[in-house]
Amino acid sequence: MVFPCFNEAGRLNSAAYLAFAEAYPTVRLCFVNDGSTDATLKRLHVIAERLPGRVEIVSYEKNRGKSGAVRAGVLHVIATYREETAYIGFWDADLATPLDEVPRFIACFEQNPEAHAVVGSRQRLAGTQLKRSMFRQLAGQVVRVIIQRFIQLPIRDTQCGAKFFRSNLAEEIFCEPFISRWLFDIELFRRMQLMDPATYLQQHVVEMPLKRWHDVAGSKLSIKDGVRIMRELQRIKTHYSHAKA
Repeated sequence: MVFPCFNEAGRLNSAAYLAFAEAYPTVRLCFVNDGSTDATLKRLHVIAERLPGRVEIVSYEKNRGKSGAVRAGVLHVIATYREETAYIGFWDADLATPLDEVPRFIACFEQNPEAHAVVGSRQRLAGTQLKRSMFRQLAGQVVRVIIQRFIQLPIRDTQCGAKFFRSNLAEEIFCEPFISRWLFDIELFRRMQLMDPATYLQQHVVEMPLKRWHDVAGSKLSIKDGVRIMRELQRIKTHYSHAKA
């Protein structure tokens, strides 16, 4: 599992990572320190010391954005553990999606041989516990509408920070750099869609409704991000339209 980290020192829940690692000893954790200027790297080394042989740390002095951090972590895992890795996932380091959701993702692959990717979806269903501020909820709805208008994808929640892939698929869709620093999730879906525009996403991507998800204090989302989102969506649309052609 890959966890991109940028100035997460105040939000890293070390106890949760340690408990998860103890409960699931076959899972390896790869943290990518993406140019943090706080004590993130120090906190990561403390976790690694508590879990010898279970934790990888990839660290950069200059911030690459979430897309670069996730890609670096995924490629590191593939290069280091190619033969023993069946699934590779990335997860928000603040654990807005709790780690106890991970077994459900893995079970979905094992129960559904046609599933090449399992992605989290923050749908409000009976029995779910989704805690979002009113601002984040409204912002999420606006972003979802904008995304669907610009880039039509049969995916309800493209931006949830909990996603798993079969390792062979991960190797294919992460091989090239992303053109967007923040909306790379959409690029991942477009790359998969280009494999078979008519059916790939519908047949091989499973949206997993999360049982629990919660806002974590310190989120970097702001109103001014709307302009950036529009600009990056246009770049993605143009780029992958050319790729299709």
